[in-house]
Amino acid sequence: MSVRRPALLLPYGLKSWLYAVTRAVVHQKPRDVAEFIATYCQKLYDIHDLTRLFREVEGNLNSVCSGLKQ
Repeated sequence: MSVRRPALLLPYGLKSWLYAVTRAVVHQKPRDVAEFIATYCQKLYDIHDLTRLFREVEGNLNSVCSGLKQ
């Protein structure tokens, strides 16, 4: 009788992130992998934050522009 293991559910995007960070580590060959990954994550966070700010500003500009058309 075999025991069935429960399926492991990964958070959305984790597989892609692991693939990307692994490629970056292999490509860059850092001496300190943990520090490299920490920096990599910080840069991703900064990009995410900038993207959020851009979308917020873009939304505000669209609101202003649509208000001017009226």
